[in-house]
Amino acid sequence: MAFVIVGIFVVGARLFPTQEATNASYVLGENRRRVEIRDYLQSIGEEFAEDHFVEGQHVAFYLPKRDVAITFDARAYFRIDKSPTYAVLVEHEMPGIHLGDRLPFETPDLADDEEAVDTTQAAFAVLGLSTGATLSDVKAAYRNRVKDVHPDHGGSQEEFQRVREAYASGDPIPWRRVHKLPDYVQFNHATHVKSGISCYSCHGRIDHQPVVRQVESLSMSWCLECHRAPENHLIDTEQMQVTDLMRVENQIRSDGQKELGLQLAQQKRLEPSVSCGTCHY
Repeated sequence: MAFVIVGIFVVGARLFPTQEATNASYVLGENRRRVEIRDYLQSIGEEFAEDHFVEGQHVAFYLPKRDVAITFDARAYFRIDKSPTYAVLVEHEMPGIHLGDRLPFETPDLADDEEAVDTTQAAFAVLGLSTGATLSDVKAAYRNRVKDVHPDHGGSQEEFQRVREAYASGDPIPWRRVHKLPDYVQFNHATHVKSGISCYSCHGRIDHQPVVRQVESLSMSWCLECHRAPENHLIDTEQMQVTDLMRVENQIRSDGQKELGLQLAQQKRLEPSVSCGTCHY
């Protein structure tokens, strides 16, 4: 009798899994971006592999011809970054069409509109709904569809993944750019992160912002000030991550920051250029 009861709980957990509020948006966000990144790479004709292992780290996408790894995991990014493979860290909030801005090679320009990568329309089609369906319709369609394609019910893992991704993409979060530089300015996040510049130096305590806002001017004089004295912003990435905003803030505001920064700049042989061609090439 005990085995029967245990079996009922196991089956129930699979059919009606408990959703964790703390991870739900994270998972759905990654699924949504996977769809967009996949469509983007296909649209520019770039060969890729999904769920690949690079330097012992699991990455979302790998471009074999370019030796480029694309990941949502900051820890994997930093570990791969120390290898010959070029690592690209993608936030869950960034639309896939903007991936080209972070790749280390030239990519064709695609229109940043719904016609370029219309993942929402494709998602509704997978769920058998029109684009005018309500959120309640999307949830109901997902519950019905997922029962049919779940591997435990005879469905394929590939079809099950497609339905999950469709549910994630069916209710997109509108993207509104907050930090925007002029078109003639070239800025590479990876170069700064590798050097030991934290998110905090440009975006402040973004984890304390209910609504994201711009906290620095991002002007040319502001950029040059940092290039001329990087020791004021450099952190030891062996001791803390660039996304560890509280620890970074405490370090940068401490009396020992300048001395530590000078040591790190010397160790890494950092001499940031103040030439016009650095940002306006």
